Amino acid sequence: HVVVGVGDGGSTKGQSWEAANVASNLNLDNLILWCDFNNAQVMGKYEEVSGRMDLKGMYRLAGFNTYEADGHDFQQIHRAFSETIDSGAPSFILFRTKMGKGSPTMEQKDYKCHGVGFDSHNLEDAKKIILELGGDPEELEESVSNRHNIYPVKLGKQLRPEVLSIETGKRFIYTNEDVNAKEPRKAFGAALEDIERLNEGSPILIIGNDCDLGESTNINRLKRVVQHGIREHHAAVFSSALSILPDIISLFSTFGVFGTSEVYNQLRITNASKCNLKIFLTHVGISVGEDDFTHHCIDYIGLLRNLSDFILISVPDGNFTDAITRYAISKTGNFLVTMPRSPSQMITKIDGSPFYDENYTISPMHYDRIRSHKRANAAIIAHGVMVAKALEIYRILKNQGITLDVYAAPFVKNIDKEAIEDALSTKNVFIYEDHLRSTGLGSLIADAIMSDTKLRKEYRNIENWKIFGLEKLGPSGSYKD
Repeated sequence: HVVVGVGDGGSTKGQSWEAANVASNLNLDNLILWCDFNNAQVMGKYEEVSGRMDLKGMYRLAGFNTYEADGHDFQQIHRAFSETIDSGAPSFILFRTKMGKGSPTMEQKDYKCHGVGFDSHNLEDAKKIILELGGDPEELEESVSNRHNIYPVKLGKQLRPEVLSIETGKRFIYTNEDVNAKEPRKAFGAALEDIERLNEGSPILIIGNDCDLGESTNINRLKRVVQHGIREHHAAVFSSALSILPDIISLFSTFGVFGTSEVYNQLRITNASKCNLKIFLTHVGISVGEDDFTHHCIDYIGLLRNLSDFILISVPDGNFTDAITRYAISKTGNFLVTMPRSPSQMITKIDGSPFYDENYTISPMHYDRIRSHKRANAAIIAHGVMVAKALEIYRILKNQGITLDVYAAPFVKNIDKEAIEDALSTKNVFIYEDHLRSTGLGSLIADAIMSDTKLRKEYRNIENWKIFGLEKLGPSGSYKD
């Protein structure tokens, strides 16, 4: 059995409700959730702060078997837990308690004791309470004087991601005739299917986490997918927790705006906890078309800049998507891979063959030089679907006798100073992205230039510098519009 303790106030959070619904949907009959219902929150009594939410009724509605007991009566506590065993459904026990039980002084203070310590300059109340609870008040002053020298608490077993020996296979190399070359999310699904097939019979479990979008994101190409419904907050936490378990590779996939802005706080905890989560997001940028601005994920670079342990990738085409899917799954750490909704052109070499072929080496600290000249007139640095657009510009200007160096920056948070220096040497540099200008790749490059003496010196000779991006959320319409 898995036993989880919660407070009354915390049980009112939306994420708690999401978790309860998923637990019931998955019929987790070995889950016992108990609540310390002391009717106290920081700003007052539970019903005054949170309203009259019936927690037992809420969990009963979610499909839990519910119980109630006096949280100060050991016999009732034992009986309540005993009744949950083999109950056939998740269980919820509400223990009614009194904060400070056993100390008349604390019981009188009630919720005002919640999260509040005693004034170290006036310890009479504290001594009185210690005496009421059967302790020695004289030990208090010694404890206060030694409070900074307390021995560190010995933690129990801590789970940390392990390097897993997983077979990722050979890359699929698509041509322009293949739909997977132009639609990265389909290439993602095909890669997942192949990796799962290669590891059949292995102790390693590859588990996908979906939020009612598996047909679109292609995460449902896996055999093992946990369906969370439209409960992204819970899905982000659930998949993060799975990712640190031995012999499990946990993937979370949804639309861009739901997997970044919607769950930013959950990702913040995933980052701080150094998990091993692989997030693959589709419908990123403004390529979501008629879904309107509510679905425009154009701030993800700015958000992920704050999460230092997340590796952020913006894929240019399906061939790169195949490569990065296999790469991310084989590595330890948190990855967030972004893909567009709309089709894009395959990125090619000068001869028309795939740029991201079987000989391409993933190099997180370097930009990919898609087009390069000894004396280019200008340079474009782009990421995601805008790399293909940059190549369109390259072809148009080439016909006018103007040469461009074209760089792709798939690892958008990682700065390639050598590439930036070469781009600046052309004296005309343009950043191309379907992201907010203020927080995107362009702002990262600008920050790198201003922070590096050598790059600042090169920048003084610049004639044209322009970041082509978005100033605000876009209107509803087709991607081309």
